[in-house]
Amino acid sequence: MSEISDYYDLSRIRPEVQKVLNRVNELGRERFAGRARGVDDDASFPVENYRDLAEEGFLGLCIPQEFGGWGFSMFEYAMVGAEIGKYCGATALTFNMHNSSMAWSRFMFEMPNLTVEEKATFAPLRERQFRRAIAEKASSPSRSPKVVRTGPRSRTRPSAARWMAAG
Repeated sequence: MSEISDYYDLSRIRPEVQKVLNRVNELGRERFAGRARGVDDDASFPVENYRDLAEEGFLGLCIPQEFGGWGFSMFEYAMVGAEIGKYCGATALTFNMHNSSMAWSRFMFEMPNLTVEEKATFAPLRERQFRRAIAEKASSPSRSPKVVRTGPRSRTRPSAARWMAAG
């Protein structure tokens, strides 16, 4: 696979983001790529890949630093998701779902049209969501998600992603 320097102008990317992008490529080559076909063939949730992402702290990517996250911008988050997608599309898709919910809470709070009262109401909900995600990012699922037959292919129950989106 290609390296980030093949398609990104590294002078425009923070060194800590470059480090994360390189780590994603390592995980992708060493772990995600080998699991991708099985995840696709089984139409299953990429549990093992999420364990790896959680152990590395990636589930805090869009969470503000004051809550223990990495505080990545949308551009930085998109680059990470694209790198994951080089190796496993299902992991990139579900990673996007998790980070989108974290980013929504982050950027909604920062909107200039929110009143002081609206921010005060939203602040504890936002904090709870971020703190749960940070607390859960280090814990990985203790078992594989349950699969429900829906036809010729199996589907993972939505509840299996409970730990992923701490909403």
